[in-house]
Amino acid sequence: MEIEKGQKKAIIELRGICKEYGPNIVLKDISLDFFPGRFYGLLGPNGAGKSTLLKIMSKQEFYNSGRGSILGIAFEKDLGIHKEDIGFVSEEVNFNFPVPLDEFFRNYSRAFPRWDQSLFMQILSEQEIDLSRQFNTYSRGQQMQIVLIATIVRKPKILFIDEVTSVLDVYARGRFIEYFYNFVKNGGTAIITTNIIREIENFVTDVIIINKGNLLLDSDINATQRNYLKIRKTNDNRSNEIFNSKELFWIGRNSDGSNSYLIEEHFLKDLDVQSPLRDRRKISLEEVLLYKVGRIKSGLESL
Repeated sequence: MEIEKGQKKAIIELRGICKEYGPNIVLKDISLDFFPGRFYGLLGPNGAGKSTLLKIMSKQEFYNSGRGSILGIAFEKDLGIHKEDIGFVSEEVNFNFPVPLDEFFRNYSRAFPRWDQSLFMQILSEQEIDLSRQFNTYSRGQQMQIVLIATIVRKPKILFIDEVTSVLDVYARGRFIEYFYNFVKNGGTAIITTNIIREIENFVTDVIIINKGNLLLDSDINATQRNYLKIRKTNDNRSNEIFNSKELFWIGRNSDGSNSYLIEEHFLKDLDVQSPLRDRRKISLEEVLLYKVGRIKSGLESL
């Protein structure tokens, strides 16, 4: 059954997806829905199963059990003409052919009816990329920019971005996250995995956290930040009873020597959290990730 978010139907549905590589269980009973006009940050430690999940959703990997659909088409069926509606970018994608890229793209672009040549030239100009050479002569970061540009201007409906921002310089990362954001504003669905969390948190609309193949969090960004409270421990308040709570989790030391902790709001019903205890700084996605994964590693929660 299709699930709606607002007035929109899910463009990707996953129900009980499991994936194994031999004896290794990579994904365990993953159920998720993705909607048009949303920008999803798929987060987790290295080896959590993020890339595998993207490959399953984009029909590059098979799964062992469960069911799913993309664009209303069951995973086991051929996408046919809808293949052009899916864009996938990772470091494994390349255009390494023995011709200059300007010649390559003259032919490549003909395969995509919605190819936006004007936007293609605009982004190339903004990124100061010249296509007169073969793909393998560009730096790793430039190669990734070229792949990203070519995918964006195809105008897919869904954009999967798998751990590519780390190879881009600071300037390029900022520009491409803006491009992804504009893609979503125009009705597209973007799903990004990255370890550089701070650079996406002002753009993503939803956050998904997985660890060791298990789904830990699936929430829109505003609800995620509302559901947690950040507590600051100083020499003046260190004796407060809240610091005896096993639900409180340390997330870092601050420049002034104080320590910050996170706790979920629903654990606070029996605790008196006075104003001086509250850390007024915004709760970051990185801190939520540390909390969700750290509690499991510390044995405070089980998978």
